[in-house]
Amino acid sequence: MKHCPRCQARYDDASTHCSLDGASLEAPPDPMVGRTLASRYKILRRVGAGGMGQVYRARHVILRHDVALKLLSSELTRDPVMRERFVREAQATNLLKHPNIVDIWDVAEEGNRVFLVMEFLEGESLAQRMQSGPLGVREAVEVAIPVCHALGRAHSLGVVHRDVKPENVFLVRDPSGALRVKVLDFGIVHMRGEVRLTMPGEVFGTPEYLASELARGEPCGPASDLYALGVMLYEMVTGALPFNGTVQQLIDHHARTAPPAIRARMPSAPEALDALVLSLMQKRPAERPRSAAEVLDALASILEQETTAMAPAGRPSVSTPERDGAEETTLPGLRKSVPSSVSIPTLRQRVATFQAAAEAAFPRGEMPEAMREQLRRFHANVERLRVLEEDRRGMMIELTERERRHQRERDELLGELRQILVEHEGVASRAQALETREREAKRDEAEVLRSLALAWDSAGAPPGDPREITVERAVKLEELGALASRWRAVRSVLDGVGSGRTAQQRSASALEERRDAVQATLDALEGESQATSQRLQLRAVSVGAEIATILAALGDEGDAVRAMLRAHPVASGLLRGLEQYGNEA
Repeated sequence: MKHCPRCQARYDDASTHCSLDGASLEAPPDPMVGRTLASRYKILRRVGAGGMGQVYRARHVILRHDVALKLLSSELTRDPVMRERFVREAQATNLLKHPNIVDIWDVAEEGNRVFLVMEFLEGESLAQRMQSGPLGVREAVEVAIPVCHALGRAHSLGVVHRDVKPENVFLVRDPSGALRVKVLDFGIVHMRGEVRLTMPGEVFGTPEYLASELARGEPCGPASDLYALGVMLYEMVTGALPFNGTVQQLIDHHARTAPPAIRARMPSAPEALDALVLSLMQKRPAERPRSAAEVLDALASILEQETTAMAPAGRPSVSTPERDGAEETTLPGLRKSVPSSVSIPTLRQRVATFQAAAEAAFPRGEMPEAMREQLRRFHANVERLRVLEEDRRGMMIELTERERRHQRERDELLGELRQILVEHEGVASRAQALETREREAKRDEAEVLRSLALAWDSAGAPPGDPREITVERAVKLEELGALASRWRAVRSVLDGVGSGRTAQQRSASALEERRDAVQATLDALEGESQATSQRLQLRAVSVGAEIATILAALGDEGDAVRAMLRAHPVASGLLRGLEQYGNEA
């Protein structure tokens, strides 16, 4: 909420000037800024707000690194269901532990406010990025792939996000310029086996990205997230949503209306992308891709085609090879004699068949040198294709093993960071106890010093019987001695507090050093993983391009040998088998 500094009229946050006097609107100072929550998180500034509450940038006062605090609004904190959903976000996110899902470090309370402590991300949301216009196909796919990885991880653990949308996708550029994508806000997740927090028929999610089954009030599932991903892909590429209207109209469209094709708005879009988005937005969940992994395969194929299309002229386009370990190559550029999906053993058999046909046509060894050369090239290309296929499979195995090792090492490092935070809890608790003891000891010291001053003043010799004076003075001196003993005890407590504070500061410094070392290792691990993925991706594109070139050459060479042998009836039986194979392809 903003206000006019002249007339004090109030406006929403989107307004900039007062409609009454034209003055620039000001946001009132946020009372949370400058506060320290849970004795360790000092709030620096507000970075966002929404229906659930506010998000602040804060600094851990002991470990001295920045975090994001997501505070549930005080109104919603009083709602037990909303409070449970908020806590569930921490539980679900902590369960997932994935490089493309924001990390949540802690959940805590301050007064009547509950808040989450998350990793602080510097960048922009996908929604902010799309304000400057649609993304290109390549950039849209590069964003969708890590989102798909995150959803795949969630779905494998029985977690459905239920609110996939551009506002919940965050884009971060690391120092090397590589894009890191994080999925946020698992606040309304559905976790398999948990008690429902919604009433039957209740609609949850954002209307613009609402899956058909959710629009109809039916149960959600992993396919619901994939539907929302399809809507996001449509919007990223075209710059527009597939449906528009009021909330009720949007719900009706998602429940019943077939989405328009991407190519109707953007004819240059790849047909494969158009087909993928239409399949993701099917009204029946069973008709959508079966899993995030299946979508990932399609996205990888589209990305490879886009990468190849951007290569220098003359390089053939390449589709993604199969990843199941079978010796199959599904790449375009083949002619009739080499079908579009063949195995290496089949190609070897075809070389042998051509060789036998040539020897049958020229039984006395008078085979033309041109035919010998074609057969040699055919054989060499098949062997080269075999090497490339093995290289491709090796890359996939290497990438899979690296991803597993990276996830294992990342989990260990995140576990160590969490342990550091747990240890800091002890440091912070002891520091707070020392502060309490110090306040109490200083209060006692002030009281003792006042009593000492009064007793000292009254210990002077009053007039009267000298013996009474001696007794009274002795009593006063005894009182002074007791007060002095109390003062020494208080000083001992204060000295102990000082020693304890020094020890806590040393512990905090040691924790900070450990945290910095672990964080540096984690950053290096992330950087290595990004570099490895990019290296393998470039290698895969290069290998795929060479495979396509070789298969095209095999087609040309097969056609050339066929043309040379067609005039020899003795080879016709063998050639008929090749023709039949080609016609079936």
